[in-house]
Amino acid sequence: MKYTKVLLTLSVFLAVMIVFAAFGCDLDKDASKEPRASEEIVESGAELEPELEPEPESKLEVVVNVDVLRLRNGPSTDYEILDRLMLGTLLSVIGQENEWLKVITPEGKEGWVHGDYVIFKDQITSAYGSISGSLSHPASYMPSLRVVAFNLGDGFIYYIDTVEGQLHYQIDGLPPGDYHVVAYTESGYAGGYSQFVLDGLQSGFDDHTLLPVSVYAGNVTQEIDPADWYAPEGAFPPRP
Repeated sequence: MKYTKVLLTLSVFLAVMIVFAAFGCDLDKDASKEPRASEEIVESGAELEPELEPEPESKLEVVVNVDVLRLRNGPSTDYEILDRLMLGTLLSVIGQENEWLKVITPEGKEGWVHGDYVIFKDQITSAYGSISGSLSHPASYMPSLRVVAFNLGDGFIYYIDTVEGQLHYQIDGLPPGDYHVVAYTESGYAGGYSQFVLDGLQSGFDDHTLLPVSVYAGNVTQEIDPADWYAPEGAFPPRP
């Protein structure tokens, strides 16, 4: 009887162990799929890292470094000429194929230029200078203008084309030296930075001599206002 009870007890124990062995692994597997309550609390209470906006790529800009540069329809001299870019024209680079650069002009025209004839904008910051000033016109509205800087040393010209209503200009990429500054309408009517401007545009002062404007490396020569629209015909150079 005593052995019978022991065997019965062992049988019950083994049966329980068999049942536990049969189902215990599945319980552990299921438990591994779902986080425990304490883990859920930690997970839900954790601070989420904010999604950061990717920083925009810096725009690569170059400046025409020759008197006239041809803008072509493709990366070879075999392609059609789309435009002729003047010295100092700022271009945005959007592509490259070998030594050719795909660029966008200030007017939004796309084309290709040879890399040997441009210089990175960052490289000219300390080597070149700028001229800036206010614009005016005798009419009741401000037309589009071509503002030109004539280099008195080598005879090169540098210019920008403004849009209707624009009241300020700046010509960048100028080699150090002295310049004359004249603004022109599309018809060629001219206003210069002359002695008459310094005299306050006052009647009775008849000196319309263009004044030399000095440009220094790394500096902007400011308040050069080509406002003398009252000079006699032929007093200023013709519109380039």
